[in-house]
Amino acid sequence: MPIRLPVLTRTRLAIGLAALAVTAAACGILDVKDPGDMARVRISGTKADGPLKLIMSNNFIQVVNAQTNELTVALLGADTVQLSDLPYQNDYELEGRLRFFLRLINPDTSAVDVRIQVEIDGVKPYDRQTMLRASQTEYTYTAF
Repeated sequence: MPIRLPVLTRTRLAIGLAALAVTAAACGILDVKDPGDMARVRISGTKADGPLKLIMSNNFIQVVNAQTNELTVALLGADTVQLSDLPYQNDYELEGRLRFFLRLINPDTSAVDVRIQVEIDGVKPYDRQTMLRASQTEYTYTAF
């Protein structure tokens, strides 16, 4: 048999819970972190013999490759930029999608030393220096 609380006790409990919720909201306890709406991309490094190819997207899905069992990115839409000169910097709208993908490709066999920095609303989740020679590097950001 369930226990029934008196009406006065239930009212006090409801008022107390409401006051707790208002206090928590005012103190920011219930705030959800803003995932960011802008990605700033910076690429610096040595001069390449040919242009580098930069692919950026916020419209993609991550899928498991059936042959390698690895998580890969399938682009549903992307912006592609040919980089003839470094340094490069650009802001990229995330458009509320909570994700960002970047791929930098050096199709040439001559090596290029690059530093890639990605900043999401003032926070730098990615800062990597790497050597690219007929290869590519990728970065995927998701806010969840």
